[in-house]
Amino acid sequence: MYRLVSVLFLSILITACSSSNEENKAVIESPLYEHVWELYQLEKANLEGLDHKRIPYLAFQGGRFNFGGFAGCNTVTGKFEISDKSFTFGELTITKMNCDDMNVEITFLNALNKVNSYKVADKVLTFYHDDLAIMIFKPQTQKE
Repeated sequence: MYRLVSVLFLSILITACSSSNEENKAVIESPLYEHVWELYQLEKANLEGLDHKRIPYLAFQGGRFNFGGFAGCNTVTGKFEISDKSFTFGELTITKMNCDDMNVEITFLNALNKVNSYKVADKVLTFYHDDLAIMIFKPQTQKE
């Protein structure tokens, strides 16, 4: 009986570890890390008319789960937590410059704190709060 329970326990443990390893591999190999992501839409507002020097962007480093970027006026860095089903930003570190128009930056930083899931499809990164898309990014292109 003891041997049967031990075998069952080991098989459950091995199955759990292998599925966890598969999930970790999918997270580490995510297309999230392939680009610098430029904000395209912020809470239903399209940013196409905004000066390209003021458009927020983010870049993610998978091994350490760090990110860095630009919020519209200030640089932003921090850590993130990711799984195949969820995504959250940790505490943000932000420089303290003051610009004439801080509206996009304030909205952007508030949106980062609301994110709880993400999806990358067809070279588009979408961050969600529950089921509502709150930020859409596209790969950054070279500006003249």
